[in-house]
Amino acid sequence: MQISHVPVTNNKFTHMIDYGTLSGYHKAEENLQLLNNRDDMPSHEDTIHDIKFNWFGNKMATCSSDHKVLIWKLSGEGTWTVVNEIPAHVSPVWRLSWAHPDYGNLLATCSTDHKAKIWRMTDDSLQWVCQGNGITDSSTHLTDIAFAPRIWSEDLHEAAERLKLAVSSDEHVWLYFICVERSNITWTQATSERISVSESNKICALSWGYTYRNLMLAVGMIGTGGRSSIVVYQLAETQNPTASACKWIDLSSIKLNCKLNHLAFRPNNGSRDCFLAVGTENKLSVFKIMEERQDDFETEPVDTHIQDQIKHLTWDIFGKDIFTVSENGTIRVWSWRYRPKQWEYEELISGNTLPALHTNSYSGSAYSNT
Repeated sequence: MQISHVPVTNNKFTHMIDYGTLSGYHKAEENLQLLNNRDDMPSHEDTIHDIKFNWFGNKMATCSSDHKVLIWKLSGEGTWTVVNEIPAHVSPVWRLSWAHPDYGNLLATCSTDHKAKIWRMTDDSLQWVCQGNGITDSSTHLTDIAFAPRIWSEDLHEAAERLKLAVSSDEHVWLYFICVERSNITWTQATSERISVSESNKICALSWGYTYRNLMLAVGMIGTGGRSSIVVYQLAETQNPTASACKWIDLSSIKLNCKLNHLAFRPNNGSRDCFLAVGTENKLSVFKIMEERQDDFETEPVDTHIQDQIKHLTWDIFGKDIFTVSENGTIRVWSWRYRPKQWEYEELISGNTLPALHTNSYSGSAYSNT
């Protein structure tokens, strides 16, 4: 396995580009107004921790410390409207994840109440209903939750196409197989050994990635002394579609000399290579992970010339651009330029025109405002 950095630089442009599916085909400045143009619309009463768009980009879910999840829908007029309010947990809701639409309208949530839940929208009442009692075997806060992507390949066996869900706490990562039926959803915990980390590290982020036939999971950890690390695992499954046996293969590790804030694999278009974007203190790093070689990897320092922390990042659905949100409220879009071969950014919204972005960061076993 070989991992190498992709050069990143900055280049400010004067024109405004569309978000694409990331924001429902509307510009950033317009969406800020559309989200706040209704006084009678349900809203969150506390800090928002996560925002996720569905696969089509016409719905989004938000979660907050007010214990609620709001489902937003984009109308034909280009306005966002809250269509569902879910009292999801008894503690702050920390992370969200949408399943691929082939498995139905499924949304997973995790909370500081040590529980993870799957919500399903009913066909008759269009309400979101919790499926089962959720996951309750964690003794600590859950830090992230992520449905595995849908892999398209004629070579895959039936078992590999099962819906999978990864859930992390401070010290462990669990894998679940989700069986979706017309009237019920059942959880089956994989019989593989759970991913565990040392006491000096705390898991803070998960991201699924895939090549043309293999699933990978990046596990981000915050260590001591302001250092962080990322371990990339490959999921190996049995070909029996009814079995829950699988194993994690440790592919490689990435050491960071700064605090990790967020990470995300690029949506794959069938390539053998994967790209992992990592947001840290005033730095965006992009790692290229190649399947052909498993003997070494390379990490070189990347200077992005950013003076603020990247708190959150995401790829567009086509895997072409990276959107980052900084601590001061600045939103940037990063695009790959072939001449020269490097990532360059432009600012969609300047932090100088917005209030400071107050996000909750996870560090150790406590959650605190930054």
